[in-house]
Amino acid sequence: MILTDKSSSEGVGCKLKRTAKYVYISFVALMFIGLGAKVKMEEYHVHTHKNLYERPKVAQNNLIVHRISESNVAVHVLGMRRFPYPYDSMLAISSDADHETLRKFNLIHEFINTREKTPFGYYGLGLPFADSFFMYNGSDINSPVDVGNTPITQEMSWFQGVSNQQFNATEINHYIKCGWIDTLHSFGDFSRQNQWTTLFLANSL
Repeated sequence: MILTDKSSSEGVGCKLKRTAKYVYISFVALMFIGLGAKVKMEEYHVHTHKNLYERPKVAQNNLIVHRISESNVAVHVLGMRRFPYPYDSMLAISSDADHETLRKFNLIHEFINTREKTPFGYYGLGLPFADSFFMYNGSDINSPVDVGNTPITQEMSWFQGVSNQQFNATEINHYIKCGWIDTLHSFGDFSRQNQWTTLFLANSL
């Protein structure tokens, strides 16, 4: 049998209660200190990146993307953006190869695809824009298609007219490889003065 002093056991119990009380108070105090630090950090972030939050609301289809204005609280938006971040818009360009000579093609793409100074007096836009082309040119339209009364026979195509002789094949192949051409506009330009006649490439198929 082990004998214990009643008074000493009560003293130990009081000490344990006081210790637990101090630990609880310390925990609560640390929690409030941490919360205050978090708020301060968020305020610092908003102040530092103020321009990211002071933008108006932007409607994107049925999703309203809320931008913070005169507020220090960040808002999390749930949903799918209409355009991938950080873009707010897009541009699609469809190029028509009709009546396009090699001179026209070079002028257009020098301005749109490069950032070099162009004959227009402006620097290029540097956009990743691609064009289309014809394999054959069977058009007999007699109106000019470029400066100097350039005839339709000079329209850019892989073959000369409806023959098997290459015309702009080297240039077209080069522009396909560098990404300036990515579409076959159609098998050929067969626009006719008499729209009731059709030119078929029986010898080329």
